[in-house]
Amino acid sequence: AEVVARRSRTPVVVVRSDNGTSPTGTGRVVLGVDGSQVSGLAIGFAYDFAARHRAELVAVHAWSDRPLEPFTR
Repeated sequence: AEVVARRSRTPVVVVRSDNGTSPTGTGRVVLGVDGSQVSGLAIGFAYDFAARHRAELVAVHAWSDRPLEPFTR
């Protein structure tokens, strides 16, 4: 999942369960947001997913005041 998320040029959703089954009623959904339009769409997806599975929703906001050009390839 980490390699896919790092190399993808499109948004990525990773859904994980410790026991290999669909998560229900326990655990949490962790959402990374950066204020972009795409992260706004991810908020809706994560909220719906967490509500359906009765999971806690945790949003992590990330930003940088440095230019991102050196990190894009």
